[in-house]
Amino acid sequence: MINEPILSREDERIWNSWCATAMMHFRSAAHRRRVDQAKRITSACLEAHPNSAVMWSGGKDSTALSHLVAVELGAKVPLVSEKDDLDFDGEESYLQRLASGWDASLEILRPPISPKQWFAEHAHELTFETDIHSRSAGLSKACFYNVVEEDNRKRGAIFLGLRQRNPPTGRAITSATGTRTSVEMGLQFAARWPTGRASTSTPTC
Repeated sequence: MINEPILSREDERIWNSWCATAMMHFRSAAHRRRVDQAKRITSACLEAHPNSAVMWSGGKDSTALSHLVAVELGAKVPLVSEKDDLDFDGEESYLQRLASGWDASLEILRPPISPKQWFAEHAHELTFETDIHSRSAGLSKACFYNVVEEDNRKRGAIFLGLRQRNPPTGRAITSATGTRTSVEMGLQFAARWPTGRASTSTPTC
C-alpha cells in the first residue's frame, strides 16, 4: 500500500500555476534552441561512445535527460537506477512506468547490503556528527558508490543530468573525470574533451 500525499486546494492551485508557466516556457523559441543544442551535444557523445548509459535517479533533472536521450533522440541505451529500501514508496514503479511508456530499457542496481541493514549493523559507531553522505562515507560506499561504479566500469560513457546552476558539482565532475562541462537545457552535460591531463575514468557526458 503506497501512501500518496493529500494535496489541498492551495497545493493544486500552485501546482497548476507552475504547470502553466512551464508550458509557456516549453513553447518559447529560446527553450527550443537549448533543446536542439542539447540534442546535438548528446548525439555527438552517443556517437563517440555507443556503449553508454544514463544514470537516472527519478528526480526532475535526470528524468529530463533520460527523456531527451530515450524519446527525443530515440537512443537505445539503458537507463540505470540504483534503488534500495530508503527510497520513497512507489519510486521504482514510477520509473518502470515511464521507461515502459518510452520503450526504454531500465536496469535497476541494488546494493549488496540495504541501508537499513547497514544502519542496524553500525548503530553503535554513529553519532549526530557522523558523515553518511560523502563519497568516502561508509554508508555511501556500501550502498551506492560501490555498486554504481562497478556498473559504470563496463560502460563506454555515463550520462548525468544535473542542475544548471550548480558550479561546485560541475567542478567536482571536472576534477574526477578530466572533462569540461557544457550547460544546456537547464541541465549540465559533461562532455569528454581534452583538458590537458590524463584520466582513466569512464567518460561522463
